[in-house]
Order: sequence, then C-alpha cells, then structure tokens
Amino acid sequence: ADEDEFEIQEVNLVQTDADKIQWLVTVVGCSEGAICLGGGDISEAIDHIDNIKETDVEEVYAVVPGESTQSPSKKARRERPTELTVLSWNIDGLCNRSIGDRFRAVIREIKQRKPTIVMLQEVVEAHVSPIIDCLGGTYRFYLGDTQAPYFNALLVYSGDDSPVTKIGAESLHTFPSSTMYRHLISVPCTVNDDVTVHFMTSHLESLGPNREERENQLQQVLEKMAATGCCTVFGGDTNLRDKEYQTVIKKHPTGSTIKDVWEECGSDGKTRYTWDMVHNTNLRESAPGNRARLRFDRMLISNGGGPNSARVTPTSFELVGQEKLISCDMFPSDHWGILATLKCG
Repeated sequence: ADEDEFEIQEVNLVQTDADKIQWLVTVVGCSEGAICLGGGDISEAIDHIDNIKETDVEEVYAVVPGESTQSPSKKARRERPTELTVLSWNIDGLCNRSIGDRFRAVIREIKQRKPTIVMLQEVVEAHVSPIIDCLGGTYRFYLGDTQAPYFNALLVYSGDDSPVTKIGAESLHTFPSSTMYRHLISVPCTVNDDVTVHFMTSHLESLGPNREERENQLQQVLEKMAATGCCTVFGGDTNLRDKEYQTVIKKHPTGSTIKDVWEECGSDGKTRYTWDMVHNTNLRESAPGNRARLRFDRMLISNGGGPNSARVTPTSFELVGQEKLISCDMFPSDHWGILATLKCG
C-alpha cells in the first residue's frame, strides 16, 4: 500500500477479548508482513483466520511471543552493510489533530531512510494496520500492550540487504508501578551472522511530578540491559531531565558502562533537544507559553561481556521530522526523532 492512499480515523479502543481477537484477525489478514503482539494470546486469533492457507504462510503469518524467528525470504541475500541504523521516535499518536497527514510523514521518513531498527512510542491502534500495509513487506513488527490506549513498537528490517540475519524471541516487561501503561520491549538480533545485539525501546513515565517512578523505570531498563550479557541498544522517549538521568547513572552498578549515543557522537548542540517547544510549534495552541527545550529522547548503548567481546560503536547522530508539513501546518510529531548509525564488531 502507498502511504498516500490510507486514512487514519479516530477509533474506539478494544475492550473485550472478542474485540481483540477480531482486531488481530483483521490486522494479520490485511498484511504481508509479520506481527508479534506481546499483549495477549495470539494463538486464539490464529484459529479464527480461515482464509489463510498453508501456502500463504510465508507471506501472511503471525509470530507467537517466545519463538525464535528468521526472515522467511528464500532469495539469495545481497552483500550486507557493515553498519546499521536505529531510529527512535515518539510519534504523538494521542494527538488527533491531522493524525493522518502526520503519520503519513512518519511512514515516508521510514521508507526513505530505511533504518535497520525502528523504535516507536505513542503508537495507537489506528496506526497498526496502515504501518503494516506500508512496511510489512520489509519489516518484522513487535508491539507492546495493545490493550492499552497507546503502546510501543519495535520494527526490524528484514530485507535481503539487512545486516540482521536472525531475530530471537521477543520479551515484554511491564513496569509494575506505572500508572501510564509503560513497558519495555526487547528483541535480540544477530548482526551479519556474528554479533548478538539486544534492541530495546520504552516510553518512561511522563510529567515532572513523576520523577521517582521515571527514575525507577530507568533503573529497570539498566538492569535488563546488563542481564543480556552482550551488546544492547536502548532507545526511546525517556522523559528524563538531565539531572534525573545523571542521578540514576551515577548510582547504578552498571552506570559506568552505559554510553549515551548523542554524547559519544560529540554532543552537538544542534541535535541536543528532541522536545523543543521553541522550534516545534505543534503544541503552540494548547500550551502557548511553553518554550521548554529538553532532551527527552535518548539512545543508550551497553557493550556487555569481556574486553575482547564484540562492541557497538556509534558513528553518527541526527534528528528527523523537522520539516513542517504544508498540508496541515504541523510537524509529524511534537518530538523530533533521533537517528543513529552504529558499527558492530
């Protein structure tokens, strides 16, 4: 499907198991990619997909959480790149203003840049079918708790030229004391048949008064990163103020091993602020006096293992989504996306 052909409309949230199953059937039935949902029993939904035949499995199929998966393509793979790119972006799905135009812009950005890994926050139900229809042929999809009003998504590029040669079993960690449905998605990948890298994304607790919960969630993220025992890349909307981040990093046992990709790439002032109310005007009507500039969106790297183990090294960092859309006089999101290039080996 072309990104200019779909429309996104406000939809009612899924409330019952029956609604959820019907929604899963619809999503799986209209896509040509894979979708892995961490928020329910997908096996029940599969039983209801009568129109999918065995011969269709390689084109339309579902992935049950906990099962290791590989790209189904049987074509001879082209030479793979030695670097990979990671995009993390809060796409502001909770804002209904011009949601179709804004989401089309997100799709175009992904299709043009073709990141190896895409980490999205504030995804809503209305996004799922269009993004799978537009990107399902080249990306594997892993979603968070789809019963929540909004959730995270992690996409892995699975084209013949992808540096990812194997995708492991997804895991979903729900932050137990969150009041905002916050959770962490983790997907282990093998890069060029050599290096194992765990990719993680989350959207940490919002708003200033929730500092304690936000810091607690960051501690849990660091623990999950350390537990992999190998290279780990985390990206997401952390909502962290600089002091909050430093407080946790200095106290946590593994804090000294964590590298901030923006800092590792030179701490360029031009790419510092990802929630920039001076230059991003999306919230100008609802918050006319807000001119805050904060680095909410971060990408962190942990190179686990011994000194001779494989490592992930960032080589570039940039912001995306900074072009205002003529059609609606808005940016794709109230957040800039962050895009990093990483060298593995």
